[in-house]
Amino acid sequence: MTIRDWAIHYNRGRPHSALGPGLPEPVSEQVPSNEHRHSLPVGYRVVKRSVLGGLHHEYGLVKEAA
Repeated sequence: MTIRDWAIHYNRGRPHSALGPGLPEPVSEQVPSNEHRHSLPVGYRVVKRSVLGGLHHEYGLVKEAA
């Protein structure tokens, strides 16, 4: 189970510096562009997901409930 979780994190959540910015398997949902690079788009919030029993964390944007 740990190896499977690590492989998913390695291939989807971990940025690969050798590939440039971005992820090797990008998520399908597109986040709207924002004129201010360092602020969240309206209607979105940051969520944290623990990986490998809390050893690592992945962060992403999700739409807020209306």
